[in-house]
Amino acid sequence: MEKILENNLDDLDPKIIEKFSKKLDEAEDWTTDKVFLQLFGSSMMIFNMDRLNMYMKEIVKRYGDTINQYSFERQRRIGSICINYLGRSYKDNDRTQLSQVLLILYNMSAIPDLLMYKLLGQYFEALFTNDREKADELLKVLSFSGYEIFVMNLPK
Repeated sequence: MEKILENNLDDLDPKIIEKFSKKLDEAEDWTTDKVFLQLFGSSMMIFNMDRLNMYMKEIVKRYGDTINQYSFERQRRIGSICINYLGRSYKDNDRTQLSQVLLILYNMSAIPDLLMYKLLGQYFEALFTNDREKADELLKVLSFSGYEIFVMNLPK
């Protein structure tokens, strides 16, 4: 976890990645386990895109268009995973699960506390479709709302 936080993944022992992957693969249903979801969401950068897409396929299968039937806390956790995945996918120019992940975000409950996930979903969709006008407009809304530092860390 320390290597992830330091963004120093080059010297991360491959055995750690393999061990975590094995735990996910062996878990009864890691897509509903709070601890596994939290670990997965914060460790996405350690996986190659093929493995990450495989895990996201499980998330999509579990939550797909039924995300709004889950608790606020579960929606928030899955929303965070989806945003992290979209950031990684954009960085690696991978659209494998793009439409399915966006569908999860757009189908989240219309609860004000989940608005940021929907806005960021729209932002990433604009990036992937090269809609600079929409992306810039969303960045302005976020900046105007007091998220200037957050906006600085988003891919452009």
